[in-house]
Amino acid sequence: MPTPPSRVSTRGHRFRELQALDPDNITVPDLGPCPLGGDWAPSVAAYWESLWSLPHSAEWTESDIAELRSSLLVLKERLARLPAAGLPADKEARLHVTISAELRLLAAKFMLSPLDRLRGRIVIASPAEKPSLRVQGVRTSLPVKEADGEPWTEEWLEARGLGS
Repeated sequence: MPTPPSRVSTRGHRFRELQALDPDNITVPDLGPCPLGGDWAPSVAAYWESLWSLPHSAEWTESDIAELRSSLLVLKERLARLPAAGLPADKEARLHVTISAELRLLAAKFMLSPLDRLRGRIVIASPAEKPSLRVQGVRTSLPVKEADGEPWTEEWLEARGLGS
């Protein structure tokens, strides 16, 4: 009899830990011309720049960037141009819902929200958030506050009633 596949919980739940990016060292690729004609909406251009502050943006390949431009940004541009299209209110509302649903799917694909990054098993660490603690198979970071002192020292443990 073949052995059943192992449960996910026994595999260790490995998370990729990415370092927060330094905002001064972020290079934003050129947005390029808008495929719908004209200039990009200011909100779309600002969104494009904000995408590059995500820690996993450094892992995007050229094909990822091309898809971001051709699908995500074009849908954002269509959504920005929707009120000026002069459509009846009911049709505009249906298009808004349809475009927004597609945007949510693309945002999940590129892990643009905190929940999507959690599903993608990405933990964002910064130097101020050490040490790491493993809780029920999930690695989370404990923030270190200056007022608390150095964590895990004898004084720190005694102040919390955990010392020997």
